[in-house]
Amino acid sequence: FMTDPMPQLTSQACSCGYVLYCSSTDKRAIGSFAEESDNADNYRGEWLGSIGALQVLLAVISTTSVSLDAIPPVQAHCDNMGVINHNQHLTRSLPEKQAQADLIRLCREYRRRLGFSIEYHHVKGHLDKVLRWDQLTRVQ
Repeated sequence: FMTDPMPQLTSQACSCGYVLYCSSTDKRAIGSFAEESDNADNYRGEWLGSIGALQVLLAVISTTSVSLDAIPPVQAHCDNMGVINHNQHLTRSLPEKQAQADLIRLCREYRRRLGFSIEYHHVKGHLDKVLRWDQLTRVQ
């Protein structure tokens, strides 16, 4: 899956988008949502995108009889190193004043519930500003 914040709506509202793509079936799910929060900013939008994608995965797992052992590691792509680093170190304690700690903890809980591996990868952001659409890879 891929996630990204959308432009901040107001000083107290942020939004995100996410895409889940299955390379086996060539099917995709696309989602977005907004949240009102006193902590609204682009970093929160990055986390909301990750949480949205994880919620879809949780819904799929809870309504199908797929064996978790049969699921290869899911590839997740994000242009924010904070999201990637926190998702690669799920047991590391958070600093006392960690920005968006509520969403980081929620993301960790969802990851535990899923029961399969997710590998997070960095993708350079805003490449659509320097490359034509037909030059971008699916992940970019």
